[in-house]
Amino acid sequence: MKKIAIGPILEDLNSKGFDYVVTKYALTTGEVLGILEDYVSREHLDARLSKYRTLLNQRMTLTSLKGSRFGLISDTHIGNKKARWDYIKAAYDFFYYNDVAAVIHLGDLFDGVESSNNFQTNRDKARHSFEKQLKEFKLNYPKKLPTYLLLGNHDEWFRQFGYDLFEELPAKNSSMKVLDYGGYRIRLNGNLFYLSHPINNGYCVTNKGCVVILRGHSHYFEYNKQRSLFRLNTCSDTHPNPAGGDYALAGGFSLLSFPKKNICFENYSFYHDDIVKSLCLKL
Repeated sequence: MKKIAIGPILEDLNSKGFDYVVTKYALTTGEVLGILEDYVSREHLDARLSKYRTLLNQRMTLTSLKGSRFGLISDTHIGNKKARWDYIKAAYDFFYYNDVAAVIHLGDLFDGVESSNNFQTNRDKARHSFEKQLKEFKLNYPKKLPTYLLLGNHDEWFRQFGYDLFEELPAKNSSMKVLDYGGYRIRLNGNLFYLSHPINNGYCVTNKGCVVILRGHSHYFEYNKQRSLFRLNTCSDTHPNPAGGDYALAGGFSLLSFPKKNICFENYSFYHDDIVKSLCLKL
């Protein structure tokens, strides 16, 4: 996705309105909110700031889910030769039998295509790859639990070629709800979390007011206390990242729970029979 000059977007927000900008620039609600939040936070000497703040307040929506346990999964990379359907299904079985309320997928559901593959000049080949990945998803992705998906940088390739995953995925799996690209604020059991997965254009809603950032993309378990940032391992064997330790080379998933006014993570690896890392944070 090409970088878009912010000036014209702000002008159109002022004169034409929010919905007009979403349609004209092919952006999501969260992306436009991210642009607004960034601009307002800089405190420009702009007579339109009050109008922009009003737009933020009017359009700031968020998903709120109730439950004592949630499943966390990320970077499944469906379509990659090292994707693991057995990992995905095993994770959902674990979540199902441990009474999670919903599964949060932190991005890169698909593998998409890489620019190095030169698919930009071979659209038919790219679309064939996308259709194959969508068919795999429809046939194999678990339906036993509701799943809330944040789209990542690999998923964004579908948008480059005209696919609307907000419509495509729920039509193929009724348990799947697509949240946004790159960033999203979500309330889980009354606590505000920020879901994060870097995307190419960088426009996404900010993490303002969130207690913890849940991050896909890195492919290993880690908690950065200074940034309140929890990184999740990949649920595949693609792009192994050794930064988190030897077991990080294997796929994994996490269980998020809220015992006694705490936020707790239990991290599992498919190369181990029990928890490989655990972490509890006081609320």
